Amino acid sequence: GKGLDFTVRARLKNADYHGVVGGIFLYSLNPGSNTIHDEIDFELLTNLPDKVQTNIYANEPLGPGHVELIPYMSGSVDTFHTYEIKWLPNRVSWLVDGEVIRTTTSNIPTRRMNFYLNIWAPDRYWAQGFSASIQPSDSQASNVVLNSLCVASVTIKPLKQ
Repeated sequence: GKGLDFTVRARLKNADYHGVVGGIFLYSLNPGSNTIHDEIDFELLTNLPDKVQTNIYANEPLGPGHVELIPYMSGSVDTFHTYEIKWLPNRVSWLVDGEVIRTTTSNIPTRRMNFYLNIWAPDRYWAQGFSASIQPSDSQASNVVLNSLCVASVTIKPLKQ
C-alpha cells in the first residue's frame, strides 16, 4: 500500500542498570536464510540513556546495519516517549514525541515484516549495549528482574499519503 505508521508510547523502567536494551521494531528473516533479514527499529539502551538508537536493514545480513544515535530533546530512556516509525515505499522516518529525528531513502525494506517489542541483554559483540555485570542465572531462585519495558500504547495504521 501507501505505507504504515507504527506508534508506541513507552519507557524503560529502572534504566540505571546497564546492559539492557528495549526494542521497538519491525523484523522479517528472509525465507531460507538464518541471517539475511529486513528490519526497522528503535533501540533504547541503558548504556546510553540520553540517546535513542535507530537502525534499518533491507535484505541484509545480521550485523551493524545502518545505525544512527540521536540525543533525546528532553528526558531519557526512562521517561515516557512516543516512538513512531513511518514506513513508506520510498522512505522511512523515525519520530520521537512527534518530532522527526531521522529520515532515510536508502535501504528501505520491501517485504512484509512483523512488529515486535522486547527487552534483552546483548552479548559482548555489541559493545554499545553490553554489560559484563549481567550474566545468565543458573536457577530460578537466583534470577533477578533488572528492567522492564513499560508500554502505555501501541497503534498501527495505514498511511494515506
